[in-house]
Amino acid sequence: MSETTTAPAGVATTVAVDMFPPLLRERLEKYRIIMPEVALAFDRIMVWPLDDKDQMEKIGEIFVPQAAKEKFGSQRGVLLKAGPRAWDELYSAGIELGHVVITTRLSPWERAYATPIGIQRVLTLRASEVIGSEDLEQAFMDGRMSIVRDAHGVHAIDDRPRILPPTHDEGI
Repeated sequence: MSETTTAPAGVATTVAVDMFPPLLRERLEKYRIIMPEVALAFDRIMVWPLDDKDQMEKIGEIFVPQAAKEKFGSQRGVLLKAGPRAWDELYSAGIELGHVVITTRLSPWERAYATPIGIQRVLTLRASEVIGSEDLEQAFMDGRMSIVRDAHGVHAIDDRPRILPPTHDEGI
């Protein structure tokens, strides 16, 4: 998938996905995601929500009603974009664009946008609301990544330097 189209104002267009990291490119094609055309600021991230159809409906012998899953369950989705501070924070924790991430809550900031294949929606969150990555867990399990501690006692993922979060709130 590597086409570019022209569309009327307000309609997202298909972009050349060759410029994206391999995992993100794979997920864009797998889930037929068309990237929203927006640059994020500060610590904001954009997540394309995944359906919970592949999640277990039954826990032990108890069936969990869909309403309860929606109210109390964590949100899963593909990490599409990240602002500069969000990118630093997530990358230093081993999370990259294209990862399937788990967030702490359902986002109240949902944005719908028109694409050539229909309406799509994305969630806008802060990077600190990401509690994990299914892809990172798989990398730990496969032995491709590990947590290391340097001579100063700072923990990092493999050879990635730890980037400290800002000590103040941007007021957003």
